[in-house]
Amino acid sequence: MSKSGSDVETDMSKVNLDRGGKSKREQSRDVVATMEKRLSKMENAVIEFDQRLEEDVLTKVGFGAVMEELQGQFQGALNSTLDSIRLDFRIKLDHFMAELTALCDEVKDVKGDWALWKSAHLMPKHVVQAIIAQTYARRRFVSSDETTAYGLLTRHHAL
Repeated sequence: MSKSGSDVETDMSKVNLDRGGKSKREQSRDVVATMEKRLSKMENAVIEFDQRLEEDVLTKVGFGAVMEELQGQFQGALNSTLDSIRLDFRIKLDHFMAELTALCDEVKDVKGDWALWKSAHLMPKHVVQAIIAQTYARRRFVSSDETTAYGLLTRHHAL
């Protein structure tokens, strides 16, 4: 062999190891370990997704139950409010009808008084004065003596 070339034979497997490289078997082990890590992460992600999905399904079922319960509560509140409004309306309507009846009675009295006044215009003066006294006494619940004291039996009242 010549001295100009390299007479030292080199073992490639040793050179690979000497340079810090890994053998094919070690590289294969690293790839498998990396894939197992990735697979483990994927399994965890799938498990978490499955749990979230179950929670969402349970949550939607829970929301449905809560909505039905709230709807029942709202319906009850609405019914009680409507009942109280109906009661208030009935009370006010009864009060209004009582007032209307009182006003109708008052109108009848006024019509009767008007008829008396119209007929009094044709009657003698002493009869008219007696009618005025009776009408005022009936309206104010005072006696005919008090009507005279108030000066109601004056000439300008007798038409």
